[in-house]
Amino acid sequence: MGYFVGYFSAARAALPLVERSAGVSGCAFRSESAGEGTGGKEEDVDTWLIVVIVIAALVVVALALWAASRGRERRLEQHRAEAGEHRREADARARAAEEREVAARDELERAERERSLAEGHARRADEIDPDT
Repeated sequence: MGYFVGYFSAARAALPLVERSAGVSGCAFRSESAGEGTGGKEEDVDTWLIVVIVIAALVVVALALWAASRGRERRLEQHRAEAGEHRREADARARAAEEREVAARDELERAERERSLAEGHARRADEIDPDT
């Protein structure tokens, strides 16, 4: 904390002397020569200013973390939506393939019945025809 006190003291020394206005108490920046007899008021201002800066930094960090988590949530939601689309497409294609398989099995059964009928007719023809 000594670093910050020294830093702000140097900043105050670089600023021009700020005179107290009538009715305004607690001047924020005074030069070192004008600070005599203030009874530690400059230390109170430094501490107050450091607290405000730390709180502001914490708020900024919290906002950055919140924004990062929102971005991550948004990306996850986009990935979920994309995965849902792929699942719907996969389900539709699987249903279509199943329908084609059922139709192919039905067609195979019909073809086997036709072949069986054709073979039966061929045997009957062989039985009836005396030349074979």
